[in-house]
Amino acid sequence: MKFSVSMMPWLLSSGLVVPCVAQQPAITVTTASSATTTATINGITTSDLTPPGTSETSGVTWSTLYAGNDYCAAAASWIGYAWSTEVRAEFDVECVITTQLPASARTGPNEYLVEVTADATAPALLWITRETITTAGAVTPFAQLDYGNDGTIDVPDIPATGAAIPVQLGSQPLVLRVIVGASLTGTGRASTRVGMSLLPDNDLNVTRAALGCSPHALELLPVFEQRGLLYRLPFGVGNPGVAVFGTSVQPALLPSSAIGPCLLVPAPEVLVLMPDPILLPLELPDTIRPFTIWTQVALLAATGVELTDAYRVDGW
Repeated sequence: MKFSVSMMPWLLSSGLVVPCVAQQPAITVTTASSATTTATINGITTSDLTPPGTSETSGVTWSTLYAGNDYCAAAASWIGYAWSTEVRAEFDVECVITTQLPASARTGPNEYLVEVTADATAPALLWITRETITTAGAVTPFAQLDYGNDGTIDVPDIPATGAAIPVQLGSQPLVLRVIVGASLTGTGRASTRVGMSLLPDNDLNVTRAALGCSPHALELLPVFEQRGLLYRLPFGVGNPGVAVFGTSVQPALLPSSAIGPCLLVPAPEVLVLMPDPILLPLELPDTIRPFTIWTQVALLAATGVELTDAYRVDGW
């Protein structure tokens, strides 16, 4: 394989220069129907709604009535965001009653449209999960999915765990319609949260090759841009870092740290100073595949060099 300037903006080496093509997705969440909530105690009712067509990053609708220190409440909320490592949307409905007085709470059916696009083709895996909490005697909230918003309910009861569904992001929106709701009569709780995650499907296999001697854990996270990886260290790491890359291994034992032996695994063919001590993006476009690289980060601490765990990265 060849390392290239486009793989990392800070990499100064010879090799193939690949034009940078961004694949950063964007997400919008819109209420397809009114998101409604209603709470009633002893015949007194309060309600709230978010009108259809509301398109915001997040939103919440709630209704609450109090009876002394007790209450009856219904709430509905949503949030959507797009990061380089994940596109996610969450939808919550909840009804809670603590009063012994005659009371009821309801939210929904609330319908939301999720649209995800990218400015270039980006393969991804769609995960849909659900968390539900109900007390004894409460009706289980409902959660349904219409894939493609064609009017057909593809998943009439979203399960707690779902399988990964391969999808292709691009200029044509990926559209999902989510319908959620909950109701409750008498003391108790009924709530559910539907989570939808789109993760980069980058044809990468990341394997830990050796343990490091640094207290800071290095994460290698798939990103949408150029089917690459994001090097991420914990917040609070103030020491300068040097990312080490090699197409082979050349183990070298460095002075031990308080954690244990410091073994540098990659052949140090390319060294990259991390301008941000926490994050470093690595682009891995199709033009350099297939490849195998060995990588590790050296942190320059006051007591000497600390090495993170070493990894082997295979791409195809």
